[in-house]
Amino acid sequence: MITVCNRTETAARVKYAFDHHKIHIDELCDPARILHIDSKVLADAEAKEESVSEAEAEVGESEDEDAAPVRRRTKAQQAEDLRKTVDTVGRKGQPGEQVQKVISVGMLSEG
Repeated sequence: MITVCNRTETAARVKYAFDHHKIHIDELCDPARILHIDSKVLADAEAKEESVSEAEAEVGESEDEDAAPVRRRTKAQQAEDLRKTVDTVGRKGQPGEQVQKVISVGMLSEG
C-alpha cells in the first residue's frame, strides 16, 4: 500500500495511526514493515552533524561487560541504509524486501 500525503505532519499522523492499530487492517499495521519517507525523515537521516562523538560512534557502551562492543551507525550510514531500502522496496533479497506499506509526502517519482 502506498499513501501519499500533502504534508509531513499528515504523514506522521498516518504512521502513528498504523503503528497504534487505529487502522483496522492488521496486515498493514506491523511497524517493521512500514516505510515512512518524507523530507523531514530524509533530513534527519542525512544530517551532517553527528549527535555523538566519533569515538562513541565507533564503539558504543554496553551494559554487559562480557558482550562484544556495540557499533553505532553514523548519520551518513543511516542515510545510505534508508536510501537502499527506498530503492529496493518489494525486491527479493534486498533491504526493502519486507516493506509492505510506504508513507510518503509527494516524493515518489513516476515509473
